[in-house]
Amino acid sequence: MRLSNPQYITDSTGKKLSVVLPFKEYEKILEELEVKSSTASHTKSKSKASELRGKNSPMTNEQIDRQFNDMRNEWQKDLL
Repeated sequence: MRLSNPQYITDSTGKKLSVVLPFKEYEKILEELEVKSSTASHTKSKSKASELRGKNSPMTNEQIDRQFNDMRNEWQKDLL
């Protein structure tokens, strides 16, 4: 984003201390920062599936498969 009319406040040596912007430009800057911040945090929060394996359940894959098959078998018995 290019600022159209920034005004600078300087000290006696010419060192820039502050900038004065039109309010509309300030709002645009804030909006862009918000979008970039939310995009960055969304990207950062994505985890690889391999990093999540085993995080939600103390059961192993084999134990889960066995439990699932047991439940399926019980359900099928009820249908017969």
